[in-house]
Amino acid sequence: MKLSLYGVAISPFSLRVMMQIEAKGLHIQLLPPPGGLGSAQYADINPMRKIPALAIDDVIIPESEVICDLIEAIYPEPAMWPNDPVARAKARVIARIADIYVMNAMLPIFANLDPATRDTAVVDRALAAVDQGLRWLDKFIAPGPFAFGDILSLADCAAVPILAYVERFPPVFGMTTPFEGKTNLASYWQAIQHHSVASHAIKSLDDALASY
Repeated sequence: MKLSLYGVAISPFSLRVMMQIEAKGLHIQLLPPPGGLGSAQYADINPMRKIPALAIDDVIIPESEVICDLIEAIYPEPAMWPNDPVARAKARVIARIADIYVMNAMLPIFANLDPATRDTAVVDRALAAVDQGLRWLDKFIAPGPFAFGDILSLADCAAVPILAYVERFPPVFGMTTPFEGKTNLASYWQAIQHHSVASHAIKSLDDALASY
């Protein structure tokens, strides 16, 4: 069985899978999408033209959450979800909030990076939604050193790249202290950055942003 991952470190969703791969000590080749995301060449591989996508032999699996679950099923050790069903559900809630109510809420600001063409109403709505998502996340996430439980989990793999984006982009639009007033979240963010897998992911993101 041959596995390859199409992705780039500037994508928080690619970074999620890359963190899982590193935490499990796996050797899965990372490939950039040939021709770029919008290319016909990559569309032949993944018609959704999104990253990441996992190639497993001749099968392509898109969507980071699905990819992580597949890798977890193929390589169950070390386990990166809690074994207890309720605990696993709680950990998955953290990942879902980070995905839907933080990262998805943040997406409109990226089309408004240029001050000359910025729609401030769109930005203001997006930042308010991000703040609400962070407040919800604060209610569910542990104050560290991990998002849930006492080991690095897929909740961390979801949260770390997204929180790195939160730390870097909303401040550009005036949301200078996105973690302020969110005690658990702020404590978690400070703690998780000392973990080698998390710090490597954050550095990879910064390197990718610097060369973008």
